[in-house]
Amino acid sequence: MTVVIGILTVFLFALTIYSAGVFSELSKATRDYIEMERSAVSLMSASDYLTQEIQRFTITYNTEHIDNYLREVNRDKRREKAIKSLSSLAGDSEALHDLEGAMNESVRLMDSEYYAMLLILEATGNKYRPKELANISLTPENKALSDDAKINLARDMVHNRDYYDKKAMISEGMDDCLAELSEMMDTEQKHTYDMMSSCVNAIRLLGIILLVVVLLGLRLYKKLGTDPIINSIRYIKDDEALPVGGSSEYRYLAETYNKMHAAIKENLSMLNYHASHDKLTGVYNRAGYEIISTSLDLKTTTMILFDVDNFKSINDNYGHIAGDKALKKLAKALIKEFRTKDFVCRLGGDEFVVFAVETDRSIEKTIAKKVDKINNMLLDTYDDLPPVTVSAGCVFGDEGSDAQNMLKHADIALYSVKDSGKKGCSFYKSE
Repeated sequence: MTVVIGILTVFLFALTIYSAGVFSELSKATRDYIEMERSAVSLMSASDYLTQEIQRFTITYNTEHIDNYLREVNRDKRREKAIKSLSSLAGDSEALHDLEGAMNESVRLMDSEYYAMLLILEATGNKYRPKELANISLTPENKALSDDAKINLARDMVHNRDYYDKKAMISEGMDDCLAELSEMMDTEQKHTYDMMSSCVNAIRLLGIILLVVVLLGLRLYKKLGTDPIINSIRYIKDDEALPVGGSSEYRYLAETYNKMHAAIKENLSMLNYHASHDKLTGVYNRAGYEIISTSLDLKTTTMILFDVDNFKSINDNYGHIAGDKALKKLAKALIKEFRTKDFVCRLGGDEFVVFAVETDRSIEKTIAKKVDKINNMLLDTYDDLPPVTVSAGCVFGDEGSDAQNMLKHADIALYSVKDSGKKGCSFYKSE
């Protein structure tokens, strides 16, 4: 049964991969079509932009329009980029030939546009001559025209019927290109649809066969595998150890469960509230710290050691009651700033440890910010308690093989802060 399911699964997996490949081809073809269509439209847009700028120049005489025109021709080159893009995507196709024809018409149209520029510059007495006009000169007849006549001629050259007939040829070439691209896309979509339909039908058939085989397998599995386990539910509900018997697999399961059951019972017994929590602050005490430190995956745990700065002076100047309240305030601040799944412990005196579980070095800045926030809370005297600050030493799980080493390294980091005279947090760095 397992072999049959495995073979069917392999075939089904292969079909899904093939279907994904077909879909990927369709997606690529669609993206290519959009890009090719954009290229064709870009060429027409660039041609229209050149027309717009030369026509504006013949009306306003502002050479800024010549600069815009030449920027498109020499730097932006949208027409050339459109041809290059379509060539790379469509290859030597009719669509490319149509677009190249539109490009050629646009280039030929530039001769009239350059000539119109020169007429306007001559008529207005403007000495501005871009290099593109260097090899162009007015005919003797046009040179002899009056300034107004030159202007009228220039405007006519970029507004007359012949000019717009050429523009229409560019547009026609682009339309032919788009039609060719649309036909290419329709052919590709039909081919892909046929392949996808075949794949979907095959997947459906294999799915039905696989479902039948799985149902048969589940029936056998229930009879041979799950019924013995179901009979053990009563023992689990009654929180009792499982009877060890039956098949070797079930015996192994029962023995493992019994070990876990005994360990949980033992831990629950050890971790009762009064034995594992600090009476003053309500956080875990030293005993709780020992149990937690041996139960966690320390490689993915960050340890932060906190120590109240000048705590003795608080007791001396304000009394032990104020000192106790300050410790309670610190414990509340630690619980507030760290996550509910993290563990806050009081080792004794004014020393606290936080185990931040499931963390790594990426939270270094976060820890530093939390220490700053905790200090801000402790400095707030709204509760009539003296202002307090803490220093913190932090060590990441990969810096210590066990809790003892981690605590030692955290203590080194802590005293590097205290020795520097600065407030905040220091991170242990191995040599």
